[in-house]
Amino acid sequence: MFRDHLRSMAERLEGIRALALVGADGMVIESEATAAGLDLDLEMLSAEMVALVRAIGTNHRELEVGRVHSFHVATDRYRLLLGEVVEGNFLLLVIDPSISPGRARFELRRSSLTLGRDLLA
Repeated sequence: MFRDHLRSMAERLEGIRALALVGADGMVIESEATAAGLDLDLEMLSAEMVALVRAIGTNHRELEVGRVHSFHVATDRYRLLLGEVVEGNFLLLVIDPSISPGRARFELRRSSLTLGRDLLA
């Protein structure tokens, strides 16, 4: 069920390298990679991204600015977008750095709604 959704999303979004549905513990629940993303260690990348969101969340609680719902990192090789699906569960997108992140953020939000319903079912 989750894999089909991820595969469909990978087909719709140009420039995607990989995506992963990630649990609250940072472990990958399901993932999909295109040929360009097969060299990625999604397990490690997912764990690190969730750890960063947790650290930022701790600071935000202390500053009383609210919960982190999404997180975006741009590197010279990738753009990494992490968005909350349901509390504590995330969808990670790894896209080509030349691609505008706007469409990826739209697809991330759109997919989060569908995946969130499936996770809660």
